Amino acid sequence: ILMPFIYGAVIAYLLAPICNLVERQVRLMMEDHMQERTANKIAGGLGILVSMAFGICVVYLLLSMVLPQVVASIGGIIEVLPGNVAKWIGWVEQRLADNEVLSNYAEQVFKTLYENMDTWLKTKLLPNMQTILNGVSAGLVGLVVVLKNILIGVIAAVYMLSNRRKFAAQAKKLVYSVFPVPAAN
Repeated sequence: ILMPFIYGAVIAYLLAPICNLVERQVRLMMEDHMQERTANKIAGGLGILVSMAFGICVVYLLLSMVLPQVVASIGGIIEVLPGNVAKWIGWVEQRLADNEVLSNYAEQVFKTLYENMDTWLKTKLLPNMQTILNGVSAGLVGLVVVLKNILIGVIAAVYMLSNRRKFAAQAKKLVYSVFPVPAAN
């Protein structure tokens, strides 16, 4: 239940320096043009907006660098695999053509392998298809839950960024109320 808020706290912690920087710069630019309270509100909103946009851009850039490489690697494997299998089969057939005993043994092994595969499909895989489908659906549901948690985390991060100074003051009061303040020497 707390995962979205943990995600939000981590996102807010990572984006707070950017938010502070943007707020400071905007406040400096608006200092002479409007009241301090209005400038602070506008600077706070712009800081949150810019820091969230920066975070989304960083995630997008990371994904845009990683995903094409993964897709290209999988595509390369799919492209090369049939040729390599054909080469391996040709090599095995060439070796078996030269040796009749080895050829008979390989034929017997392949026949046994085929029978075992057929038995496995009929006795293990097909009866367990419901379990396999349940696992796949549970994985998809888990993915949806993670995406929902991240979305709620982003919303929580915006809230935490907008109230970070208030939270810091409250945390400071809590620390001073729980732990004794050392006496000055």
